[in-house]
Amino acid sequence: MKVTLLGKATVADTTHQISDSQLKLATPWHRSILSFSAASRTISKNYGGMEESGDTSIVLKPTWAGSAIPPELFELIVELGAGTAESGDRLFDGTCYEQSLTASVAKYKLHGPDYDQEYAKNDTFNASLIDFFEAAAATLELTPDTTLAREPSPLLSHTMSRDALITDVLALVLGFYSHHGWIDRSAGKIHLMAMENDNGTRTVDRRFFAPELTRPAAVAKVLAKSSSDDTWSRTSDLSFGKEITLQPFHTAQSNIETELDRILSLVNQRRGSVTLPMSDGLPAPGERITAIDNKYASPVEIWIRARDFAPDFTQRTITISGEGGATEL
Repeated sequence: MKVTLLGKATVADTTHQISDSQLKLATPWHRSILSFSAASRTISKNYGGMEESGDTSIVLKPTWAGSAIPPELFELIVELGAGTAESGDRLFDGTCYEQSLTASVAKYKLHGPDYDQEYAKNDTFNASLIDFFEAAAATLELTPDTTLAREPSPLLSHTMSRDALITDVLALVLGFYSHHGWIDRSAGKIHLMAMENDNGTRTVDRRFFAPELTRPAAVAKVLAKSSSDDTWSRTSDLSFGKEITLQPFHTAQSNIETELDRILSLVNQRRGSVTLPMSDGLPAPGERITAIDNKYASPVEIWIRARDFAPDFTQRTITISGEGGATEL
């Protein structure tokens, strides 16, 4: 099945439907996208955090917005479409800023979504992670989805030591509590899922997986250091490993050490990657992807969870990577 790019560009409250093909669907999509570079998405830390969009670019016909001089700044959502559907899998959403303009092409740099709401110094949080997340979602004017969050939800106790963007704080909090968060502006939602949960599953052919699972650099100790210089730590059996330090979002030793143990497990876990045809549909963040490898003495199931996404629009493939493992069957 042919896959196409579906771009929804908003200029002065008007939405322009642009594509890399001329599509005569219920509403027309005009062939205005000349090229679109890989719009990578990655989780902020391999033990958890908010999904981030890498900088990318798009090249459009200069008359894409119906005038000879196109806008220099606009909002854009890009989805991967197939068949006659008017929407598809999310690839990018954010802001486009003009790089150059000629009579034949308009080039734009793409930047991830910008949310400017802040927490203020001395704001205090005493709630469950889900309650904290839902309150943040309300301030960001997004609908929260916590279906895949950890239950019971861990407790959070924290007082802000400085002003900070809500999205920056969310990245730190979700990392500390080993959760994966992402925003889907096309749906107006913000999602929260525990790193150990599966956001759906799929089985693919072994040939799509990279030849090997890799082990990241060993971590011997994880430290949590508060703004008042209180420090907690947990150690692994890997005495030769490095140390990492992060900010805690609780004040009780038992609560902090529980989260540090989870982080230690995640940072020392194997990682892998799989490259799939875009026509198969994009995996969801946190989706578990498995394959059976029969080249061992007995069959082995290998798997990864989708955390990082790197599309290749020339080959019409997408490479997904994340933590993984192997189990003898």
